[in-house]
Amino acid sequence: MHGRTPRTIPPDQLARAKALRTNGTRHEALLWSKLRNSGCGHKFSRQISIGPWIADFVCRRHQLIVELDGACHDVVRDARRDVDLAARGYRVVRIPNWAVDQDLDGVVRQIVAEIEAGP
Repeated sequence: MHGRTPRTIPPDQLARAKALRTNGTRHEALLWSKLRNSGCGHKFSRQISIGPWIADFVCRRHQLIVELDGACHDVVRDARRDVDLAARGYRVVRIPNWAVDQDLDGVVRQIVAEIEAGP
């Protein structure tokens, strides 16, 4: 596997990630339409397992996670999750759903700027 250690992901987590890819939200579909196939100049994957978490969008090369946040997000849990993901070497960018509705191209520019800013 080209020097990478194989990951063991619990089957229930794999099934959950697949279900999330299949049944994504409208906001996820809108953003994915801009990120897929390196549409922003960087390769992203969606609904990817990282540790016990499933990240909305991941640019592995730049260790960047993009999370879309709707009204139902738990701020305390999200903060705990972000700390754990940072310990795993990832930066997390949180985008509110309303921003995708109001300025999708601006959201993509923000994501690209985060990548270019580096760690």
